[in-house]
This record gives sequence, structure tokens and C-alpha cells, in this order.
Amino acid sequence: MIFQGRRKVFESHVFVVDALGFSDRIRRADRRSLLDLWGEVDRQYAAFKLKLPNLVALQFGSRIIGTREFETLRLNDMFIVHSRREMPDPALRYLVTACVLYQQMLALNYIPRGGLGFGDIVRGAGLLVGGGFLDAYDHAEKRPSSVKDICAIAISPRFMATIGHSKKALRLVCFYEGHFFLHPYHLVDPDLGPFSPGRVLDCLEAAETNEEKLNATRKFLAELEDYDAAMRPGSSSEKFAKSRS
Repeated sequence: MIFQGRRKVFESHVFVVDALGFSDRIRRADRRSLLDLWGEVDRQYAAFKLKLPNLVALQFGSRIIGTREFETLRLNDMFIVHSRREMPDPALRYLVTACVLYQQMLALNYIPRGGLGFGDIVRGAGLLVGGGFLDAYDHAEKRPSSVKDICAIAISPRFMATIGHSKKALRLVCFYEGHFFLHPYHLVDPDLGPFSPGRVLDCLEAAETNEEKLNATRKFLAELEDYDAAMRPGSSSEKFAKSRS
């Protein structure tokens, strides 16, 4: 870490996710419905914070207290997760965190799109700055056109480099069109139940996802390469790795 006064620069994995279409709801809202939207996001945020893999988390109304291995920040419908503390298997824990929130948002009829990144950040009161955030944000919001409309969590090369050979973590990753993504349904949360390609698409349809995003996600779900497929000789992942070596 680098210190300046009480501020510190530190490396962190960063998870960024937002709900597509929520900004349009904010723009259409009057003062009464804006308060309703605030309450909706606040309840979702509290439910999500309880799901973070901290060692201890207790809820009192909308307040969550406990150990703080993970820290969060929100802006309108955007959630940001990072950590200033060292922890075992951080990449795995961030992948689990991203899986749970992605599925939770689907179950609540939101349209999730996000990114997982890694790099230096500085965090102060209500402020987060740094390349780690930009790495995650760019993979959420500034993807190439071929994967831009997919309702999924993209994973940056910098994040991928921190996984190493962890099979548990790699099973939560999939490969599609030259890019790594969070596997959308490999993890099963006991409260949310199992997901499948069909359930993901049903949730997106219930959230009134537009045709471009729905079709892009349908193609992604049909063609993604999971861990077992990636381990076979001649897989797309293997060819991609060789082309980069």
C-alpha cells in the first residue's frame, strides 16, 4: 500500500453491476415514485449486503453490521464492491459474490449487466477512485459491440490473472466470443434455487428486456464454453490462450 495522510492506495478486486433500464424509470419518475424507487433500491441493497461472504453479517432494519471483509458503494442502481483487507481466495469470493447478486437481480426482475476487474484504488468517505474501478466499469459498460448487449458479468484479463489454477474459481468462469464471463448458473444459492438458461431467459423476459439484449443473451447462453468444455483438446479457450502466448 502507498499512504498519503490517512488515505491509502491499495490493490483490490472490484465488482461493478447495474440494472439496465432503471435509469429510464428514474427519468420518468415524479417525486412520489422517486421515493418508491429509492425504497426499492435500498431494500435490494440491504438484501445483497447480507449475501456478501463476510464472516459475520447482522441486519437491523436497513442497517447491516458485522465484519467488513467486503466494502460496498452505490450510485443510483449501480453497486460497487471492493476490499481493503487481505482474505484467502479473493478471486473465488468475488466470483461467488457476483454470482449471487446476478441471480438475485434476475429473480427480482432487474436486468443485470456488470464487470469484474482488478487494480489500484483509493477509497474515502463516499468516494472511490482508481484503475481497479475503471477495469471493472469498462468491462460492464464499454464492451466491444460483439458482446455489448449480453446481460451478464464480464471478467477482465487483469481479474483472470489473479485466479491462477483454482478449479473452484475457474468453474465459475465461462468463455464466449474471445471474452471471459461469469458463468450465469453454475453456482446454486440455497435461497434463490437453481438457475438454468431457461430460467435466466424467463427472468429477463419478465423484466421486459428488449429484443437486442434478449437475443444476445440467448445466443451467449447457448454457445458459452464452461470449464469442462474448456479442458477438452481444441477448445475455444485453449485456442485463445495459444493466440495470446
